[in-house]
Amino acid sequence: MSLFESTFFMGAVPMPMPMRKGKALFSLTVLAALAACGGGGGGDVASVPGSGGTGSYVAGPITGFGSVIINGVRYDDSAARIETEDGEGSDDDGKGTLDKGDLRLGMIAEVEGGQVTTGTNGALSTGTASVIRYINELKGPVSNVTGTGFTLLGQTVSVNPATIYENVSGIGAITGGNCAYAEVYAFYDATTSSYNATRVECKTTQPDSYRLYGPIGNLTGSTFTINGLTVTYTGVSELPTLSNGVVVRVRLSPASLIGNAATATRVKLNTKAARSSSKASVEGLITDYVATTDGATFKVNGVSVVLNASTDFEDGVQKADLSDGVRVEVEGALVDGVLTARSIEQESETDLEDQSEGQEFMGRASNVVTDDNGGTFTLTTSGGRVLTVTYLNTDFDNPSDQTGFGNNALVEVKGALGSDGASVDATKIQLED
Repeated sequence: MSLFESTFFMGAVPMPMPMRKGKALFSLTVLAALAACGGGGGGDVASVPGSGGTGSYVAGPITGFGSVIINGVRYDDSAARIETEDGEGSDDDGKGTLDKGDLRLGMIAEVEGGQVTTGTNGALSTGTASVIRYINELKGPVSNVTGTGFTLLGQTVSVNPATIYENVSGIGAITGGNCAYAEVYAFYDATTSSYNATRVECKTTQPDSYRLYGPIGNLTGSTFTINGLTVTYTGVSELPTLSNGVVVRVRLSPASLIGNAATATRVKLNTKAARSSSKASVEGLITDYVATTDGATFKVNGVSVVLNASTDFEDGVQKADLSDGVRVEVEGALVDGVLTARSIEQESETDLEDQSEGQEFMGRASNVVTDDNGGTFTLTTSGGRVLTVTYLNTDFDNPSDQTGFGNNALVEVKGALGSDGASVDATKIQLED
């Protein structure tokens, strides 16, 4: 262990900037790995997880752009391959090649990337992504809307304070007319056989295909069920070996949906590649929890996790607090698909409320209009996203930031994205130049 690493684990390394609780550890441990290797600047060649290098791997909801932010790390996505979990490099309906413009807030994604370096002027730690893969997608007609969720393809979808909405302002604004269909990104909760949504994008027109993933049951020679939906699979080519309890990803024909039954056009196993990375972070709901003498084994969003006597329990969480269905973030070393936890943190309701107001965007300001109390400006991120930001003078991190702010300034904005997907109500603005 290098002197830098020793100093970090004694708690003497300062955080690069204030982050959402629990996100600093991952970024700093990656920096420690850099120091041990003689660490470099932005010109370092990324080493890819799984190749024996010291690259990084993260999986969780996208919480910001500039380029893309997941689990407190800002990844440069300019050269990244964007694909679905099925390894496809084109959109769901084959209409075009996926690119970074297809990524959205609240999508559950995983990133394979290189080493991470520190930013300047208090910026987030950064890395270069080689692959960004979005996962855990549901798509279909919406029904039975309540104050806590709705039904989609016979599945119960619940929402929480951190759920991102597009085309509606929230669960209370969903009606049959403005959300006949939805594209949903969600964690599966095995304790309730339901889905905890991180993103809900409402649509008024029927998509070309429906999507569903989950554990199968009641398997016969021609059908199986996923919770409340019966799926006929006899016409699927390249069918994998199926058994009850196996998690699958299913593409369905919209025309075949009658009641709670539909016909599959594709079925794939929901398996994770045996990736390796010296620094990894995953966020999601615990499944398959088994306590051991000095720790536990379980999965988070399909990634196998091992807790042991060396695991650091963050912010008062205890082993007794962990069980299936608990939302956590786990950080550590990933070897052949198994994450040995260096730290674990429970994502509480308060944390989710903070997330809803703490989405992050970095880019160049233009069209700045000010008045006595604040103003508006256009923010263009490095990924080409254009957002209209409304702010108050009190949103600036410090007075010097406000003095130096103007057209072409590089700024980081924290705030809540509007339901139009193009406006941000700022809660904090920090000048990055």
